[in-house]
Amino acid sequence: MGIPTSDGYVFLNISDVIRCQADVNYTHIFTADQKRYIVSRTLKQLEELLCAYNFFRIHNSHIINFFYIKKYVKSDFVTLADNTVLEVSIRKREAFLRAFGRL
Repeated sequence: MGIPTSDGYVFLNISDVIRCQADVNYTHIFTADQKRYIVSRTLKQLEELLCAYNFFRIHNSHIINFFYIKKYVKSDFVTLADNTVLEVSIRKREAFLRAFGRL
């Protein structure tokens, strides 16, 4: 995945992306090497790209990589490999559990 920067592009392996977080018309991409990139794409645009790679939109503002989930708590929170704790929205819970069960 190519990430545009001020002087060119940074190319990331999709498997290194832990999560994406919406910020209006921008998205913050967090990677396994603890770097953060900002892209001028909406979360919806990235969701369309990443859904084929075991990513799931757990909330209006977050897409996560299933392979970086450390823990899911039935009160609808996930802990990721970078120790980020995020809420799974009530509307997304059932689809999340179905998708997680298929892995």
